[in-house]
Amino acid sequence: MDYLIHFTRITISGRIDDEYLAAQAKSIISDQKINKGSIFAVVEINNTWFSSAQIGQSIINALVREYARSSNSSDLVNFELSLKKVNETLGKITQNGETEWIGKLNSCLVLVCNDQIHIAKTGKAEGLLIRQNKINSITDGFNQNPDLHPLKTFSDIISGSLLPNDKVLITSPKIFEYFSKESLKQIISNNDSYTAAQEIANRLKKQKERKVSAIIFELLTKEEATNKNFNEDQSVVYIDQSSTLSNFIINTKDLSNKLLPYKNKFNKFTKSLSESFKKMLQNIQPQTKKLGDYAIKHLQKGHKHLKENVLPKFKKTIKPISDKVSKATIETINKNKFLSNNLNVRHYTERKSLNLPPILQNGLKFIKKIINYTADIIYRLFELKNRSILYALIVIILSIILILSINNLRGKQSELEQQQVSTTIINESKTKFNDDYKLALLYNDKQKARNILNDILTNIATLPPKDEAIITKSKQLSSQVQDELDKLDHVNRIKKLDLVTEFDQSSQFSITHDNIYSSDKTTGVLTSSTKTNAHKETITLLDADKVITTTSSEESDCVYALTNNNKLFKVTKPLESAVELKPSEGDWKTGVGAEIFAGNIYILDSNGNQIWKYNYSSGTYSAAQSYLTSGVNIGDGVDLAIDGVVYVLKKDGNVYKLSKGRTQDFKVSNIPSPNEKIANPLRIYTNADANYLYVLDGNRLLELEKSGKFVAQYIFDGLNELKDFSLNTKTKEIWLLNGNKVYKGNL
Repeated sequence: MDYLIHFTRITISGRIDDEYLAAQAKSIISDQKINKGSIFAVVEINNTWFSSAQIGQSIINALVREYARSSNSSDLVNFELSLKKVNETLGKITQNGETEWIGKLNSCLVLVCNDQIHIAKTGKAEGLLIRQNKINSITDGFNQNPDLHPLKTFSDIISGSLLPNDKVLITSPKIFEYFSKESLKQIISNNDSYTAAQEIANRLKKQKERKVSAIIFELLTKEEATNKNFNEDQSVVYIDQSSTLSNFIINTKDLSNKLLPYKNKFNKFTKSLSESFKKMLQNIQPQTKKLGDYAIKHLQKGHKHLKENVLPKFKKTIKPISDKVSKATIETINKNKFLSNNLNVRHYTERKSLNLPPILQNGLKFIKKIINYTADIIYRLFELKNRSILYALIVIILSIILILSINNLRGKQSELEQQQVSTTIINESKTKFNDDYKLALLYNDKQKARNILNDILTNIATLPPKDEAIITKSKQLSSQVQDELDKLDHVNRIKKLDLVTEFDQSSQFSITHDNIYSSDKTTGVLTSSTKTNAHKETITLLDADKVITTTSSEESDCVYALTNNNKLFKVTKPLESAVELKPSEGDWKTGVGAEIFAGNIYILDSNGNQIWKYNYSSGTYSAAQSYLTSGVNIGDGVDLAIDGVVYVLKKDGNVYKLSKGRTQDFKVSNIPSPNEKIANPLRIYTNADANYLYVLDGNRLLELEKSGKFVAQYIFDGLNELKDFSLNTKTKEIWLLNGNKVYKGNL
C-alpha cells in the first residue's frame, strides 16, 4: 500500500545569537523522477560562534545531497552511506580548525521511505512514537555516551516499520522543560500534526521560549490524506513571530479547511438554487409582462381621464376661489403699507415658471413617469395576490447579496493566503541567504554562492506587487542580496549620474576640454554641445553621406571626423570653421575607428584587415602606411586604443595587443562568471598615462590590467542603451552616451 507523510515543522523564522536551530524536511526525488522518501532533520548547536549556522546547515545539505544521488536498491544502505558522508563533512570542518561544535551538537536525522523509518541521532535530541494513544521513545536504544570523534558523530541507526496513523515527534531537548512526555502524547494523539504543532508553539510563545526546534509527522494512506485536505501552509509553525496576524491567518485557514468537506454540498446547493432561479424567472416572466402591460394600460387610461374629465372640472371649481383669495391678498397688502414708517414691507412678485429647453422638459416628464410606474409596481407587489412574486424577488436579492459576500470573503481569504505565501518565500529566502549562502562562502564555493543569490532574487521577483509591507521587506532583502552578488562579481554600481545633454540622433561621441561632439553614422551631420548644455551647433560635412567615426585630440580642443567618402575633417568651435585635411599623397582610408597618438592618425580598416598610419610632420600628414607587418587577423575589429602599443577590440570579445605591427602576448582573463566572456564589445580605451585598459561590453564597463587581467566592472543604474563612453583616467570622470542622451558620473 502506498502511504503519504504529512508533517509540520516547529521552528523559528529568524536567528538566535547564541544558538543554531533548524527543523527541515526534504522530499527526495531522484534524477529518474522516482520518490525516494522524505528526510526530516532537527539540528541544534549550543554555541556562540559564527560558523555554527554553516556547520548545522552543512549536516543537512550533505545528508540530502548524498541520499539523492545514491543508487543502491536498499534505502537503508543509502541512508548509511549518506550518514557516512555527513561524518566526513564534519571531519573536514574539524580539520579546518572548527572544533567548538564538538559535544554541543544535538541532532536527530530521520528517513521515511513508504512505511519504513530509519533514525540516527547524536547528543540529547529525541524521537517519540505515538501509536494507539501510547507514547514510546524510539531513540532510547542509542548509546548515551557516544564517541565524540567527528567521523563517528552519527554512528548508529535504528530502523522499523510505521503503521497507518502513527505519529512521530523528533525534537531538540529544550521542549521537555515545558512539556512532559504524557502531555505531548495527549496533544499529538488528539490532533493532526498541524493543530498539535500550533498548540505546542502557542505554549512556547507564552513562555517566551524560542530555543526549540521540532517536527511532527504522521503516516497516512492516500485516501486519509485526501480527506484531511492538508495544504502547504500547514507545513510550518513559527514560534518567534507575532501571533496577532499569524493567528488570524491560521484561524481563517482553519475555518476554510473545516468548510472544505461541505464544498461539494455547497456547490450542489448553489447549482440547485441557480436552477430554481431559472425556473422561477421563467414562471415570473409572463406575470411580469402582464404586470407591465397592466401598469401601462392603466397609466394611459388614468392620464386620459385626468386630462378630459378631472382637470376641466378642477379649473372651473378653483377659479372663483382663486379670484377671491387674490383680491383679499392685494387689499391686505395695500392696507399694511401705512401701518408704520419703520416697518419694511417686502412685496413678493408672482413666481414665474422656468423656461426649460424642450429636451430637459421631456426628460423630467419621463423621470416622473418612471417614478410613478415604479411606485405602482411596488404597491401592487404588496397586494396579497402578488406576494409570491415579491417573495421570489426578495430571495433573488438575498441570494445575490450572499454570492457577493462569499466572493468578497474568498477574495480576502485569497489575499491572506497570498500574504502568507509571500511571507514564507521571504523567510525561506532569508534562511537561504543566512545559511546556504554563507556556508558556500565558508567552503569558498563562489559559483554555488552565486547560484544561491540568483535563486533568491528570482524567488523575490515572483512576489505580487500589492502588499506594501511585503514589498518593503522584499526590497530590503533584494538590495542586501544584490550587494553580496556585486561583491562576488566585483561589480561597482554607479548610482549617481547627471544628465548633461540630449541629441536628436546619436551613435557616437567625442569629448574635448569644453565640448561634446556627436555624430550619427547614418548621416553626415555633426552636432556639438557645450558641457554645460548652454549652446548647440549643427553642421553637415560637405557632401558626406555618413560620419563613420570621430576621435578627439588631447593636445587641442578639437575632433577629427572620418566620413564614408574618404575625407577627414578637423572640427573646432564654431563648427563653420571645420577644415578638410588631406594627406600628402592619395586619400584617407575608410575604417570603423580612428585614434590620434603623438600627432599621428591611425585608422582601423576591418574590411581591409589593416591599420593605416598617417605620420604627422611639419603640419602635413604622410601618405597611408600599413601598420600591420604580421599575419594577424583583425578583420572583425570594432575599435582600437593606443598608449604606445595598439589594442584592437574584436567582435568576438578578444583583444589583440600590437607593437610595431606585431602581436604581443595578451589575453583577457579572470572576469567573474557567469559573464566571463565579452559578449557585446563596443568600445576600447586607454592612453599613455592610464594604468588600465577599459572595454565597454554592452551595458557594463570592464577595467583590465594592461596584461589583460580583470580588475573591476562597473554597472550604471538605469542606463540600458550604452553606445559610447569617454573617461578622464586622472579624475575618474566618465561621460556616457546612452541612447541619444549624455550622462556624467564618477568611477
